[in-house]
Amino acid sequence: MSVSYWAAVRTGLPHATMVVNHLYVVQLANKMLSTVRRPLRGRRRRAADPAWRAARPA
Repeated sequence: MSVSYWAAVRTGLPHATMVVNHLYVVQLANKMLSTVRRPLRGRRRRAADPAWRAARPA
């Protein structure tokens, strides 16, 4: 699925049909979602987080 792989195949085999296994697409999407969610998950409900501290009733 990388750009360099697609370019190499297009150069060497210009009439080939490109196929990607859907399981790899889902796996890559899950990895990207995890990298986005992990930093947010660590900051929630911490006293060190200014947004959390401001939202707490005094």
